Amino acid sequence: MKPNFWRAMTDIDLGNGTQIRCAPWKYAAKKPVLTSFEFVRDEDRVLVTACYDLLTDPAAKLITIYSILGDSTISVEMNFEVPEGLPELPSLGYMLQLSPNMNRLEWYGNGPIDSYWDRKWGYDIGVYDSTVSEQYTDFVKPQETGNKTDTRWLAITNESGNGLLFDAQDVIEVSALHYTQEDMEQAKHPYNMEGTE
Repeated sequence: MKPNFWRAMTDIDLGNGTQIRCAPWKYAAKKPVLTSFEFVRDEDRVLVTACYDLLTDPAAKLITIYSILGDSTISVEMNFEVPEGLPELPSLGYMLQLSPNMNRLEWYGNGPIDSYWDRKWGYDIGVYDSTVSEQYTDFVKPQETGNKTDTRWLAITNESGNGLLFDAQDVIEVSALHYTQEDMEQAKHPYNMEGTE
């Protein structure tokens, strides 16, 4: 899991200058500086704590705590300190890359289509299923898409049902795409995305 503070810019972001104003966050987590690392093992778990300075000026601080249990459960806690003088965050969370055959999605949250904090009230909370392939919206210019709001849990699996379950302590926002942020930001048109999936 990699920390992430960016998203593929939307038309609205580009219109209000988010890509310029929030630029310090684009590469903030690309090569964080590890300032401390602690590994503690007891009878039923391993606790790993990693502290980083991020590539912002002044440096934001990120502390990630992994609690790894013997039953294959991994609990992840993020503590984040942003000093004054830095712009707002376009995104705050983690990113991870899975095998392309992990294409099945099931989630408990707003659905059945994508939603965002400023336009989620027209969507019902429930259990929905779909595929990762169906999450991409074919905008004229590729951009952020596929977000799910007020999500309590998300399962990503292969056709046999094997995969990962993300269970939130509170509600979170999640998305799953076959494309990276970089893929979407670099593409000028949807046909530029072909073959990336």
